[in-house]
Formats: sequence, structure tokens, C-alpha cells
Amino acid sequence: MIPFETPADYSVAEDDESCFDLDSGELLLGDIMISAERAAAQAEEYGHSPMREYAFLIAHSVLHLTGYDHMEDEERLVMEKKQREVLEMLGNFLKKQFREQDVIGRIGGDEFVILLYNIGSRQNMENRVKSLQEKIREIHMDGMEGHTFTLSAGIAFAPQDGDTFMELYQKADLALYQVKRSGRNGYRIYK
Repeated sequence: MIPFETPADYSVAEDDESCFDLDSGELLLGDIMISAERAAAQAEEYGHSPMREYAFLIAHSVLHLTGYDHMEDEERLVMEKKQREVLEMLGNFLKKQFREQDVIGRIGGDEFVILLYNIGSRQNMENRVKSLQEKIREIHMDGMEGHTFTLSAGIAFAPQDGDTFMELYQKADLALYQVKRSGRNGYRIYK
């Protein structure tokens, strides 16, 4: 984990090769692990959707990985403000990208699954992915100057690639890992 002196000040990592993936050059912040059972229980306890709870937990965890904390009241207020900003930005971004009938879920780490119904054609899907890649690169947040978000995607289609969620997920996952092995920030359709 990066020893931040100030939250989101990446200068402490610039000269430390152990903070970067040797193959991709990406900055390694750490891992996020969320218990699905605990997230569901918290969603019920706080009276909101599981998707909202996952979004909160992901935002909260990413802030910890970027040096924010909440041990002292002043730190807590800063972190809570940043959480609200991240959740609002992410919520607005996702609402603009997907339809009400589409399903978005977090699989683990930084991986999400998105089920799009009635997408039409492969070309429509490719256009959606390219558009998402462009839009996600445009996201800017205070404290992340000089860094951009990227998107890698693996795509499978029903019914030709499978009839069940698991069949489609496994084939999309194979396509995703082909993208990641070839340099990331791309997409591949399962063949």
C-alpha cells in the first residue's frame, strides 16, 4: 500500500517501482474485497438497494486506497464529502449510460458485469463499448490529475454464445482476459 503523506498525492509513489505493475506500468493501489452477504445485510439495514450499497462500499474503499481516512473528525468530514462527490459522479455517469432494463453488477475487484437486453446487433454493441470507453476517459476527479479511467470489455451474445448467465459470463470473461493480455483499454467479442 502506498504510504500517502497527503490523500491522493501520488508523488510518493513516482520513484518506487514496487508501486507499479511491471508489465502494464499501472499504479497498484491495492485490493478491494467486499462481502456480498454483509453488503446485502447493510443495504437492508440502511433501507436502500444492494446496488447503492455496493457503490458506497466501492467508493469508500477506493478512498482508503488513495490515502483518505476517517480516524479523526476532520479526516472523517473530508472523506465523507469526497464519498458523496464520487457516488454522485458515478451514479450520474451510470444513469446516463444504461437503460432501466439493463442490469449492472460488480463481480469482484474492478470487474463488473453488464447485461444489456435487446441490443440489436454486434455493431450496436461495439458502438456502445467504444462510447463508454470515450466517456470514461473524460471523467476527471480532484486529486487524480494526470490519471484517467480506462475500460476493458469482453462481450458475449445470447443465444449464439450461450443460453444461461454462466455460459455468457464465462465466454465474456475469456474475451476480457484476451483484451487484458494484449494491453488493456480495449474490447473483444467472444469467438
